[in-house]
Amino acid sequence: AQADLAFVDVEAFCRERLGDVGRGDRAIERLGLADLARGDDLERAHAAGDVRNELLRALPRNERERVLALAELVPLKPRQVLVEANLFVRHAYFLETGVASVLASAEPRKPMEVCLVGRRGFVGIPIVLGTGRSPMRIMVQIKGHAWRIPALEFETLVSECPRLRRV
Repeated sequence: AQADLAFVDVEAFCRERLGDVGRGDRAIERLGLADLARGDDLERAHAAGDVRNELLRALPRNERERVLALAELVPLKPRQVLVEANLFVRHAYFLETGVASVLASAEPRKPMEVCLVGRRGFVGIPIVLGTGRSPMRIMVQIKGHAWRIPALEFETLVSECPRLRRV
C-alpha cells in the first residue's frame, strides 16, 4: 500500500502529456513502446548472443558471456519489488525491457521516485559497492524482462571482470 503513493500512473501521464492514447497495452503500442512491455524473441536473441541492455552490450564478448551464463531471464510485473529498502540486495537485474523506479522515503509512508532504471542501467549497485544493502526501494513500473543474477555470483563476477567493474 505504501508503494501506491509513488507509483506513477503511466496511462494518466501519457494522457496529460500526449492526449488520450488508450489504455494498458494498447496505449503502450500506440506510443511505439511495444517492445518495452513484451519479451518477444528475447530467448532467441540471447541464444544468438544479442542483448538489449546497454551495459551488457558494452562489455567485451567474453565478459558478457560469463554474465549471461549465470543469469536467468525473468519476467517483470508492475509493482513487483526488486529491492526492499534497508534489506540485503539478493539479485542484480539487467533490464532488457520495462522500467523500474528507485523510491526514497523522506517521511514514513511518503515515498518519492528519485530515478528510473531501464535497459541503459541495472539494479544492484550496493552489490558492486560492497555494502549489500540499499536505502531505497526499487519497484517495477512498466512490465518487461530482465537478466537476474544472484548477488554472491554477481559480486564474484565484478571482482574477476575488469570491464564489468568499470561499466
